[in-house]
Amino acid sequence: EICACLVGSEMCIRDSYILDVIMPRINGVELGMELRRRGDRGEIIFLTTTPEYAVMSYEAKAFFYLLKPVDKNKLVAVLNQAIGNVQERNKKGVAVKTRDGVKFLPFDEIMYAELRERAVAYNFVGGGRITGQYLRVPFREAVSKLLEDSRFTLCGASFCINLSYVKALENNRIVFKNNSELALSKKAVGSIKTKWLDFWLEENK
Repeated sequence: EICACLVGSEMCIRDSYILDVIMPRINGVELGMELRRRGDRGEIIFLTTTPEYAVMSYEAKAFFYLLKPVDKNKLVAVLNQAIGNVQERNKKGVAVKTRDGVKFLPFDEIMYAELRERAVAYNFVGGGRITGQYLRVPFREAVSKLLEDSRFTLCGASFCINLSYVKALENNRIVFKNNSELALSKKAVGSIKTKWLDFWLEENK
């Protein structure tokens, strides 16, 4: 899904965004940075009449920066590349058996998984949760598919966290980029601090 315009304070996760740099109330680069702070990993394409914001746009991890007037063929080519990136990302995920059948959950959408009433519950960055069937194996084995991806790590005995969505680690809680929080023991939070720092150092090389 491509979102060409966002109005008001309510934001939801999209695959791609086309943002004009010059907009009323907030410029496109500031909006892009806010999307990133909230944990949105959608591809961002900026449109502008001047290149002066190009450097700032990198802080929002923009996919592309197009000068106006935009050539139609160039725009189509950039959109096709963005869609290809999204499709490739969405191939990475886990199939979960639920009471309603098997559901495929892209890794990009999973903020953390937790053990709840002898089942794994997958919590999403955009809100909501899907719970799998009753577990017949240990939690670690049940989330082994997540742990194959470098974004995920165990936190304590009952949580598997997506490090790309963590904004802060405090004494007894994790704060995610969408400002939701997860209360944990101090020991559990401390156990992932090094992994979180190493993850971001690797991501920002």
